[in-house]
Amino acid sequence: MSEVDISKYAALYEYQKNQFSIVKGHYEKLEDKATKYLTYLSIFITAFSLLAKYYFIDTNIKAPFFGYTDLMVDGAPLPHQPDTIIRWLIDRLRS
Repeated sequence: MSEVDISKYAALYEYQKNQFSIVKGHYEKLEDKATKYLTYLSIFITAFSLLAKYYFIDTNIKAPFFGYTDLMVDGAPLPHQPDTIIRWLIDRLRS
């Protein structure tokens, strides 16, 4: 190999090494940013879970009771009409 070829390869090697360090620096910045976001996200999820557990599970919150009117189907009678309920059930069993 001639002296010119060796100097070309040395220059090419230095150029590629420089480009690699630049790209590696960009990826390091991206990885640092992703690590920060994932850390903040995990802290937020943990805090939200603890608050939700305290609010929904530890306290005795009951669902609002609206009665049976929104659950009625097939012409079912109202809950406060026991005679009609019994007749309705008997008719349903016969049919």
